[in-house]
Amino acid sequence: MMSKNRHEEIMDHFNQLKVLVIGDLVMDIYLKGDSFRLSPEGPVPVVTISSREEIPGGAANAAINLKALGAQVSFLAIAGDDKDGDKACKFMEKAGINCDAIVREPFRTTVTKTRLVSNGQLLSRFDCGSQNPPSADSEQKIFQFLKARYSRFDAVVLGDYKAGLFTPALIEFLQQIQQQSPAYLALDSKNLPLFTPLQPSVVKPNYVEAISLLNLQSLSNNRIEQLKNYGPTLYRLTGAEHITLTLDEEGSMLFEKGEYVHHTPAYQVEAPHVVGAGDTFISTFTLAQCSGANTVEAAELATAAATVAIRKTTTAPCFLTELKAFFSTQNKYVSDAKELEELSQFYHQQGKNIVFTNGCFDILHSGHVSYLNQSKNYGDVLIVGLNNDESIKRLKGSSRPINELADRIMVLSGLSSIDHIVPFGSAEDDTPSALIRAAKPQYYIKGGDYNMQNLPEAKVVEEVGGQVAFIPLVPDHSTTNMIKKINADAKMLKAI
Repeated sequence: MMSKNRHEEIMDHFNQLKVLVIGDLVMDIYLKGDSFRLSPEGPVPVVTISSREEIPGGAANAAINLKALGAQVSFLAIAGDDKDGDKACKFMEKAGINCDAIVREPFRTTVTKTRLVSNGQLLSRFDCGSQNPPSADSEQKIFQFLKARYSRFDAVVLGDYKAGLFTPALIEFLQQIQQQSPAYLALDSKNLPLFTPLQPSVVKPNYVEAISLLNLQSLSNNRIEQLKNYGPTLYRLTGAEHITLTLDEEGSMLFEKGEYVHHTPAYQVEAPHVVGAGDTFISTFTLAQCSGANTVEAAELATAAATVAIRKTTTAPCFLTELKAFFSTQNKYVSDAKELEELSQFYHQQGKNIVFTNGCFDILHSGHVSYLNQSKNYGDVLIVGLNNDESIKRLKGSSRPINELADRIMVLSGLSSIDHIVPFGSAEDDTPSALIRAAKPQYYIKGGDYNMQNLPEAKVVEEVGGQVAFIPLVPDHSTTNMIKKINADAKMLKAI
């Protein structure tokens, strides 16, 4: 796995990239409600609709993901001159996506995919909308835009959902203009061989698409073994320099010029919402590659972003702050209040309860371990604020700390009860108030030697909606007593 600094280095370049998304515009509509009985008219559930959500999908979801990750994005598509087309354009413009190249056709109806969901279960999907090619006039407008603007983009993402946009003429035009002004070209299509003349930088088939392309039988396991020797065939059929083959819970396979080179494992997600995950994956992979990541690093970032997206209940992007926070969850050390705030927002969005405590933890002993184990029982995520060396000197005297901050972080990192450690302390404020404001914990834990009167940060806990809880200390266990005993024993040995 990449280091935290390497993640940051790659992701911090995303906002410098200009990306053009060309593809089919779809409106994803979610009807959600409760169902407790079957219809007397037939063996189907009766659903009482309680909410309706409309989100641009298809290639528009790739554009939204690219923008959410920080890129400058333009979207080229055809859409109906109708209410669904209006909603999609307004949504994307509000997100900061340039929609000047969306061609509206009065005789076209925008493609919609309506999903009926009850208790997290998809009951049915209804598709409607035009899937015919654009008119000759519309196609000329598309060509004019590409001729004038194509060279301005660092990357081009093609999203083909078989809704009519990608005609042979458009693919031929893209081939010509790509030869004149080469850009990083990413492709996600239900019909990859159609785009072979473009020789894409990367294509992203899923397992079903790959076995269909290769005329293979579907397997429920050993899918990596099944496919890893088919790299040359996939290379011949797609013309793509890189192929990232996604396998749902088995992660993804990476091929380079037809050679299988790497498997990226997936993260476990309960009840994943997989619609749009492919768009998230290819968007992140593209930005990472254009930011200097090698293909393995790009696949790692893309897998993480897709994990963030599928944890959500509807089609939704992975934001850059969420992606950074996701990698912070894989590391115990958190650098400051700003990073802690992003990390905590991520946990809150996942419905996790945060527990916060703090201290010096200068010489770790069994009393500390017991205290931290009990603290973790108050929630899902335990964050420990750790006084820095200067703060301990101010609070405990010039002879402290015994162990420097880096050593204390390393020792605490070995405890399974602790999820994250963040240092704090300044001459102006040696309380963890700023960290509490950043984390917004459900519980703030302190030892039984404290009370609400001698805890200045208690007010801050209440301000952010948390509760203060006190845990009794293990008798005769403290760092101060331990140091006294060590000093006394040393004096005794000296006397002898």
